[in-house]
Amino acid sequence: MKKLIIALICIISIFSLSAKSGGKKTNFYMDFLAGYAIPINASYVDTFENQDIYWNPNSGINIDMRFRYMFNDIIGIAFPIDVVIGIYQYKTHDGKKINSEQGTNPITTNTEWSVCPNFTPTIILKPHKHPAVPYFGVGVGIGILWSWESWDFMNRNGLRTQLYIYKNYWPSVNAKAEIGWNIPIQNGFYFDISCVFNLANYMMYRVELTNYIINNRDEIAQWDEKSRIYNYAFDVPDENKGGTCLLAGFAYQNYPQQKISTNVSIKIGFSYNF
Repeated sequence: MKKLIIALICIISIFSLSAKSGGKKTNFYMDFLAGYAIPINASYVDTFENQDIYWNPNSGINIDMRFRYMFNDIIGIAFPIDVVIGIYQYKTHDGKKINSEQGTNPITTNTEWSVCPNFTPTIILKPHKHPAVPYFGVGVGIGILWSWESWDFMNRNGLRTQLYIYKNYWPSVNAKAEIGWNIPIQNGFYFDISCVFNLANYMMYRVELTNYIINNRDEIAQWDEKSRIYNYAFDVPDENKGGTCLLAGFAYQNYPQQKISTNVSIKIGFSYNF
């Protein structure tokens, strides 16, 4: 991280010294940035006392496109569409929990992946127009999380078994704080660097088994809706909130969960002044 910060400072210094102070064309800008969203926390925190450690799905490749309007040299507003695409893979023994696998202990390859688009209007404040002076931004908007999970293992008959689960989350309020630089190059183009802190609270309310594949054949039709879908209950006594969901025989006893999702995104890109 220290090396990254030093490199960014060097880049800013080089561009600041070489930047020409040409007048801007209009007050409208289009920004495109890409980078990586680094998770600060990686835990599911349920609504009660239990806590389990999982992957933070709001982390991964970060693509940010925004339309920006500067009222003057000091203050403006940006309308970004910010998308985080993540994937995470690990080994577990989940296969042993499935009824068809009782008596065995198969290693399961679990893969989780997610797409997290955020729309967060952001107030931009730049204390001085010199390119070495950073701008600051704060914003509040809405975040959406789409998340999937798969299990891949050999069952006791030696057949490859794959389960695919879709996880449903309520949309969340998304807050951000940002610092960055827009360094002029020429002809209305700017080199952009930004560091963004994001905070959201994604609440899972439903899990659904979408595919149950054995030896490349989908056997999902053998399971009724009650065995494929689990809706979290929020209006029952605490001791019963875990419930039991038989996702194709798997006792899915997770609690209703809040995904307190924080990350820091480091992004670079360019912008154009129309």
